[in-house]
Amino acid sequence: MGLIDTDDPLSKNTARLSISTAEGENQRNQVREFLKTSELQYARRDSAVSISSFNDEEEKSNELRVPSPQKGLSQPTDGESAVETNSSKRRRSSAHSIALLTQKNKQIKTEASNDEDNDEAKSKRKKHKKKLQKALALAEIIANDGKYTDPMVKIAHIRSFILDVFIKKADIRRIPFKLINRKNHNIVFCFIPGISKEDFGTNFDSRSTKGPIPINELNINDEFEFFKTTFDYLYPSSSPGSKDSLHLALQALINVPLTDGQKNALMKLLKKDKIILPDLTMSKEEMQQHNYPMHSSLLDNPVSIEGSDWVETKDFDHEGSHTFSLDCEFCQSANGKVLTRISIIDFDENIVLDTFVKPDVEITDYLTKYSGITEAKLEGVTTTLKEVQERFLSIVSSNDILIGQSLESDLNVLKIKHPRVIDTALIYDHTRGPPMKPSLKWLSEKHLGKLIQQGEANGEGHSSVEDSKACLRLVKMKLIEGKLFGKNVGEALLFENLNEKSLEPLKSSIIDYTPLRDWDNTLLEHNSYLIKHQATNDDEVVDFALKDIEDGNQFTILKLRELEYNSGWSPVPKAYDGYLRDGIDDSNDKITSVLESEERNKLIRNLNERLNKLYSELPENTIFIINTVMSDPREVFKLQSIRRNFQNLQREGVNLENLTPEQNWTFDKRCELGDAVESARTCMTFINVKRNESIPQPDIN
Repeated sequence: MGLIDTDDPLSKNTARLSISTAEGENQRNQVREFLKTSELQYARRDSAVSISSFNDEEEKSNELRVPSPQKGLSQPTDGESAVETNSSKRRRSSAHSIALLTQKNKQIKTEASNDEDNDEAKSKRKKHKKKLQKALALAEIIANDGKYTDPMVKIAHIRSFILDVFIKKADIRRIPFKLINRKNHNIVFCFIPGISKEDFGTNFDSRSTKGPIPINELNINDEFEFFKTTFDYLYPSSSPGSKDSLHLALQALINVPLTDGQKNALMKLLKKDKIILPDLTMSKEEMQQHNYPMHSSLLDNPVSIEGSDWVETKDFDHEGSHTFSLDCEFCQSANGKVLTRISIIDFDENIVLDTFVKPDVEITDYLTKYSGITEAKLEGVTTTLKEVQERFLSIVSSNDILIGQSLESDLNVLKIKHPRVIDTALIYDHTRGPPMKPSLKWLSEKHLGKLIQQGEANGEGHSSVEDSKACLRLVKMKLIEGKLFGKNVGEALLFENLNEKSLEPLKSSIIDYTPLRDWDNTLLEHNSYLIKHQATNDDEVVDFALKDIEDGNQFTILKLRELEYNSGWSPVPKAYDGYLRDGIDDSNDKITSVLESEERNKLIRNLNERLNKLYSELPENTIFIINTVMSDPREVFKLQSIRRNFQNLQREGVNLENLTPEQNWTFDKRCELGDAVESARTCMTFINVKRNESIPQPDIN
């Protein structure tokens, strides 16, 4: 999703993909290797019931053997579609298997009738009959009314269900649905945001829902024909999030929590994983999320800074260090924070810049306890912010790496844009996890064994040189100890769990609109069993999925987002070239008109056509899952925007008493945000097993 609140960092326990360029094997490879060797692992199981399992010892005789079909026997005739050909092949295969079973059943029946007193023959027939009955039972999804069942389906439930289907390694007691009469299954998981509960004539919430709702009891919009004819139940669901933000459903699905034992063993293993500085730099999305000023090299359509008091670093060659650590001290003015000291050190801790700065506005509070700045220290200082900017740009190239603690504050006051940043507040975790950030003082004491900022106690304040050295040393410690040092380790990729101890990798794919460059490199490196596609429209998404399935893909995740974009629920990515109605401005994501019901029904018909196309070509026994991700999130994003703007004004020292009621962030608005998030997190899940009920049932009596 592109609409998660930028000042509410996504839970790193449920949703984070980082960009890494580590040399050699990276941490995901290490996770996979660790999981393979863990004593907690289980080999991927075969189907609970396999046709081949019914062959008794005597079936080794040639009388039941059938020659393999020759090449070309299944070629389509003129006018036949590829879909019909593939479907007929699958039907012939199933019918042939059942024919063999029926033949075997008749053979045993004949043997038993020839000798009524032959107890062994009778027992053999009875045993085979049970096996045949089990083989002929159709796989299906039914509602689970177990004592531990949750009334709301969560993404974690679906993830556990997927693990259980493929490797029988998950606790599925709490999931409101279950699979019976298991076969060999593929799974296709489809996210479709933009569908509302009202489309299905229901308005459940987390408090009122009592479990799955039969489809035939719902007053469903006539345009949703595919859902009415394909599924038996609507499962009320809850998307991932917190009390005031929504989290990414895809990331919650593909990240599996580790056990405590796995975490401890993994930390020891990953200490051997060597990383380099670029592995720790922030991604574009992280910089946007944490309110960093955006360098033009990171933007598709950068805004010119000519004529403003902002500057940005330029690419130039220079000798010496290409890594610098920065820290600044600030005082308070009527207009917000002002720069009063800046310190920069190189990778060898040599001071390359350390100067006091004279603000061009009156200081209202020196904040001496923290800044260490007094009126006396600034007496006679003439260095201006503009001179600091010029000196900074002469030292730091745009290709150099800048290190610091929560540097968005420093760079915003400096009015300098730089693209390559390592933020020590992000590469280390707070003990309570995101969105909490650890303080530099705590990090230094815990990981470096050094007390800093002791001037707070005696009124001398902080030293920007001392703080910049602490940041640099924390980064060096991370390089030594590994990327997960100082992190709350808790997750492994779902795909790694699916492939642990498998003789043949389970082939998977993800299809959505996210550019490949924004995905975690470790995810893309497992190309032996995982394929990632970037689509530009929903038709292309379906085509990618069908091609992967034709190539033997067993687990496919895809997103259909045309309805979401045209409903104004999410910004339209620049790469999207699908249908957009009038009133949706894909250049700035502004919505200038309401989606009328006739237009919406057209979009739903388009969706139905794609779903029918996809479903008709799925192999028999494919488990097909649809999750609608969320309800209308626009009120959430509106309130989050008000809060974000208010917090920015607060940080800048603006007089909050002058704000309008619309700009002010109040207790009532905080409660409204909580209610809006709770409502937006409600969604729906649909699930079934595709089966071919036209296969003739043999006589087993």
